[in-house]
Amino acid sequence: MFVAKTRRAEIPWFLAYLLLVFASHLVAEYVVWPYVVTRTITNPYLDPLVSVLWRILFWIVPTFLYLTYVNRCNPWTYLKLTTNLGKGLLWALAGGIWFTLALSYRHVLQGLPINLNLGFGAWLDMVVLVGFVEEIPFRGLVFQKLNEFLGFWPASLLSSFVFMCLHLPTSPYTALYLFGFAWILCVVLKRSGSLWGCIILHGLNDLLSLIV
Repeated sequence: MFVAKTRRAEIPWFLAYLLLVFASHLVAEYVVWPYVVTRTITNPYLDPLVSVLWRILFWIVPTFLYLTYVNRCNPWTYLKLTTNLGKGLLWALAGGIWFTLALSYRHVLQGLPINLNLGFGAWLDMVVLVGFVEEIPFRGLVFQKLNEFLGFWPASLLSSFVFMCLHLPTSPYTALYLFGFAWILCVVLKRSGSLWGCIILHGLNDLLSLIV
């Protein structure tokens, strides 16, 4: 049974979806990890797995349920996971070139050491899977849904602000960078018609931030 039959009826469900995303993040950051995970899990391989499973449960699964029963569409198609794969990979290739240039500047020209000893948790949670668990809800659903309601510019700016707020508290410089990077990913999705470019670029960006 579908829930929302009109655009107006869909708005409360969309707001509830956003509330679930933020509430689950706050519960994880300020309750589950400091008071449960860090006190009960000592295995370094389990911690990142719990983090990924938490976001799959409260971010990815609700996204697919929302698109199936509220938006009444094929989630894979709406999220652009099965469309324009070639264009998405071309944008990912462009991101790979940017990654190489940034790496060369920071670690060759400036002589900074490259830290690849990140540990299993950082590789899994912040490099390999971060693009999936964050791009599917934020660019895949939030940006695209706002784009339907408001148009590209308001949607890209508002969804980027939402993404930035999810990563607070942080320094003003980092917050501005997060906002700009999120906006670029909105442009990539709009131009490519594929979420894969955003997913790969997100992983490359986080890898670059970790290997300093």
